[in-house]
Amino acid sequence: MSEGKKSSRRILITAAIAYIFFCACGCALQRKLLYFPTKIPAAAVVQAGAEHGFVPWKNSSGQIIGW
Repeated sequence: MSEGKKSSRRILITAAIAYIFFCACGCALQRKLLYFPTKIPAAAVVQAGAEHGFVPWKNSSGQIIGW
């Protein structure tokens, strides 16, 4: 093989290994990317919403379904 082909092949192999490494890291660390929202008592949310002018919408059973 010529020197140019060896160089381009080495770059391609290095890029492929780097890509596989980053994909493997992404798979291994994706558990940390999950979002677990904090739970706030409904009374505190209603009070905070009222301070900003929001009025809760309630369904027929009295549950808050929106603002």
